[in-house]
Amino acid sequence: MSTMADLGDSITAHNKNIVYHQTWGHLGPEKKRYYGQMLVAHSAYGDITIIDDKFDGLQNSPWQCTAINDIAFELLKDEDIGVYTLIGWIEWTKNDDDSISCNTSGLEIIKIVSELE
Repeated sequence: MSTMADLGDSITAHNKNIVYHQTWGHLGPEKKRYYGQMLVAHSAYGDITIIDDKFDGLQNSPWQCTAINDIAFELLKDEDIGVYTLIGWIEWTKNDDDSISCNTSGLEIIKIVSELE
């Protein structure tokens, strides 16, 4: 059973998405595919941290920061502790609801530093 509060929350979330898109949507990816790399650390405490990233033609924006962190987490969450380079292609798709999805199958995971002995 919905309440007026649930309805209000739904409307607020919808309006926030509209404002977010109008504010930052123009900073979304201009093309579908970008080639680049990320240097990422997976710590003993479970943290996955972007040390650096560079994708040719991809401009910095709030959505890009979130997307790059999401990509690193998804690709490395089941990997061992260490420092990794993710290199290759990422492909962006704009969904019907204006959200953006990313295909990372073109990224190769290279472990460059292992955990301490």
